Parts: sequence; C-alpha cells; structure tokens
Amino acid sequence: MRYNSFQNIQYNRLCRLRNLLFFCLVLLFSCKQGPKTITIIQEGNKAKAVLIPSHLVKDVAISDIQNNVRVKKENDTTTLLGYYHFQQGLLFEPLIPFQQGASYTVFVQDKKVANFYIPVDNKHTAPQVVALYPQSDTIPENTLKLYIEFSQPMREGESLQHIKLVRNKKDTLPDTFLDLQPELWNENRTVLTIWFDPGRIKRNLQPNLKLGAPLQANTTYQLVISKNWQDTEGTPMKHDFIKSFVTGIRDSLSPNPDRWKIEAPKQQFREPLYIHLDKALDHFLLLDCLAVYDQKGNLIKGKLGVSDQDRACYFIPEQNWGAGSYTLRILSKLEDLAGNNLNKVFDRDITNTQKPSIQEYYTRSFIIE
Repeated sequence: MRYNSFQNIQYNRLCRLRNLLFFCLVLLFSCKQGPKTITIIQEGNKAKAVLIPSHLVKDVAISDIQNNVRVKKENDTTTLLGYYHFQQGLLFEPLIPFQQGASYTVFVQDKKVANFYIPVDNKHTAPQVVALYPQSDTIPENTLKLYIEFSQPMREGESLQHIKLVRNKKDTLPDTFLDLQPELWNENRTVLTIWFDPGRIKRNLQPNLKLGAPLQANTTYQLVISKNWQDTEGTPMKHDFIKSFVTGIRDSLSPNPDRWKIEAPKQQFREPLYIHLDKALDHFLLLDCLAVYDQKGNLIKGKLGVSDQDRACYFIPEQNWGAGSYTLRILSKLEDLAGNNLNKVFDRDITNTQKPSIQEYYTRSFIIE
C-alpha cells in the first residue's frame, strides 16, 4: 500500500510538471524531430527538469532508459537519481533539484552526448545557520546531541559531508557523530538533530573502550558547518558556520524539578510565568514537555518559550490569569544536555540493581493570589 501511494505521488508530480510544460510542448510537437538541444524546464525559480532531444537517445529502448541514460554533475562520478518520461524527447526530473551555477553532463550508453548549465537565480537568498543548540559556550563532556537550525529547508542525506568537529583549532576528529539514515529533520527540514555516538559516550561499552568518548573535559572544540551545504533550491551557504565551545565535567544527574524556582505572575494580567531550571535542558524537549493546568484540571492554553541559554523558560497564557492554584506538569522524558531524563540517567551503572522510575510526569504547584 505504501509503495502504491509513493508511485501515485510521483505520478501526480509528473502530471503537474507536464501541465506547466503545456505551451512549451505544443511548440515542440510542431517539430517532428523535437528539440535539437537540452531544454531546461523551470518551475518558479527552480530548474525542475531537462528535456533531452530524442535524437540523442534514439538508439535506447524505452525499457532500458534507466540503465543507459545517466545525468551527472560535472566532475562528479555519481549518477543523479530521478524520473524519466519519453515523448518527443526524454524528460528527466531529478529527485534532488539541480544546483544553481553548476554544469551537468548527459551520458547515453556511457558516452558523453550533451552538457547543460543551470543558471543562478540572484533573487534567491542563500541559506544560513540561525541557531545551534545547546546555546551555551560550555557544555558537559558527555553531551548527547546537537540541534542545527537553518533559515530555510536544506538538502538531506548528506549532513556528515558538511559537518566536522575540530579540537583546539587543529585536529579534525573522525567518526564523532552517529551516521543516521534517514537523518533526523523536523517536518520543514529546517532543524537537524545530530547525535554524538552513544556507544562512545556510555562507559564500558566496546566503542567507548576502543575509541574513547567523543568529547573530553576541559577542551576547546569548534563545530564547523561547510558553506558548500545547499538548500533544497540548490543554493549553498555564503560562509562557513563556526561555533566554539568548551567542555566541562561529566553530568551524571537527572534534572530535578523540585529544585526549579517558579515566579508566579499576578492575576488579571497576561504576565509570563517564569521557571528557572536547575541546569540547561534540551531546547526542543522543553517546548514539548511542559504544560500548565488550573485547579480543575483544565489545560491552560498559551505560548511556551525558552530563555537564558535553555536554563529558564516562560509561559504566557492566551487569557488573563485568574486567582487560584495551578499545576505545572512536566513529562518525564524531558532531558538535560547529556540525555539524562527525569526518571533515569543516560549512562546508568548496570551493576546498580535499583530499578529506575517509570513515572509518566512530575508536577509543581504554584498559587496566583
């Protein structure tokens, strides 16, 4: 069922593309031999497809198109994946859009038959890194993951080609991050989660014993994101992004909501409820794991935000606060930077026979007078 749905989606995409080509194809059909050169098909500011003249592929059977016709980026040996449709020429739509400012070569039966160039759209804004989480310049040596937030959707499946970790501004560290496929992107493909290798973080596991921990305490690192990373439009970043940070001691304690300081707002106003945490916590889990309820158990609708480099958060209700008792509910999956959640630590001592808590959530009460 999933395969058929995928096929239908691709078929619908091709139908829409063919509609966009209507006037172009009317002109092409008026010529018995079709176009003489490669035609670039634009959709908005994207080069969505190319039309390869029929005389270049006349010796290739329709059933052998996928095996005998290849499109490659100049100076690259990798064949572009995509979809082919034959009619008065061969229409090729790449799975990943063509890169602006790049040249491509068409091969038929391993012979170069044509080249084409994708022009640069100067109106398209280059992507950039807008935030890196954790935001602090000092993080625990057993930090588990990082979040990279971009200004616009990025190409996926190639993150480790563009991200490197440098120690003391000179040593590039290999095999630091977990190679996950598919990569962990948000729905809009603007936020990427990258993990330090958990097997190297957890002590006494073979990767840890063989390679050591990814990060060492009291050391300076630079996370470098290459300017060659392209967005989904094929536009690369203008500059490398470099974030320097220092590693502190190992964090082996779970977050403790009992140690949080809550600043209750005043009634009859929409003032923020401020929550000062016991340490920096996972940025996106904070936005997902906290909720406020009134004394009747009704959820208070509002906006939750994070501040002070993920060491504090605030909640602004949609309506004015009323006098009474309220409850802050915290899901136990909430983690700190080292992956320790409210129920258990990430790197747990397996010789400790005490079972971790299975509590679903924790609460803190506060009163608005």
